[in-house]
Amino acid sequence: AFAVSPQNYKSKYILKESEPTEAMVTGSVIHKAILEMETFDDVYAVLEPKENFLVTIQDLKEEIERQGATPTKGNKDKLIEQLLSLDDGAKIYDVYLEKMETCGKQIVSNDLWKRCKRIIEEIGAHAWLGKAIVGGQREVKATWQYDSEVTMNFIMDFINPQMGNAKKPVIIDIKTTADASIEACRRSIQKQRLIVQASAYCDGVESLAKVEPFFVWAFVETKPPYHVTCLSPDFGS
Repeated sequence: AFAVSPQNYKSKYILKESEPTEAMVTGSVIHKAILEMETFDDVYAVLEPKENFLVTIQDLKEEIERQGATPTKGNKDKLIEQLLSLDDGAKIYDVYLEKMETCGKQIVSNDLWKRCKRIIEEIGAHAWLGKAIVGGQREVKATWQYDSEVTMNFIMDFINPQMGNAKKPVIIDIKTTADASIEACRRSIQKQRLIVQASAYCDGVESLAKVEPFFVWAFVETKPPYHVTCLSPDFGS
C-alpha cells in the first residue's frame, strides 16, 4: 500500500478505511445466520425472489394492458407511475427494492439466504460438527487476566462445556472460505496466523475453567458443495 502512496497506506492500515470486500460481507451474513439466527432479522432484510415481481418494461406493459389500459409512451419510471395509478398494490420490483433500501437494515439477496440455509444444513449433517454444536453455547464472551497488566477479552463462536470421553470444553471457531480442502485450510491457518488466536482462546478458557480445552476450526465453504472441514491446531509446531 505504501508503494502506491503514503495516503493509501494510512487509509488502509492506520485509519482502516477500506471498504469490506464481497467475501467479507458474505462471511458476515453467513456467520450471523449460523450463530445468531434468533437476531438475524434485526440486522438483515432478505429480498424476495425476483420471480414474485414485475421486473422488466415488458412485464409492466403487459400488466397495464391486463388492467385494461394502454401503456404510456416513456421510460420505465413513467410505466411504473401509470401502473400504480391503476393498482397501488402492484408488485413492482423497483418499488419493492426502494422500500427495502430504506428499511434501516442490511439487504441480503435471496441467493445468499438460500446458501446460508444450505450451509446450516451441512454443518448439522457433519459427523463430528453436527454433534459438537448440540448442547453448546454460541457467541460466548469471556474476559481473563493474562498477567497483572493485560486483560484479555474474546468472543468464542461455539463452546461445548463437556464433550467426548474426556469431558473437556470444546471451542469451535467458524471460518467461511471458498475452498475447504485440507490443504487450503492449512494454508489459511498459516497465512492468517490463526494459531495465535487459538492459543489465546485456549489459555483463556483454561484459566477460567481450570481444565485444558480442545480447539477446532470449522472451515465451511460459502458455495456448492458447501464442504465442511474441521482441523485442530498443533501448538507444538
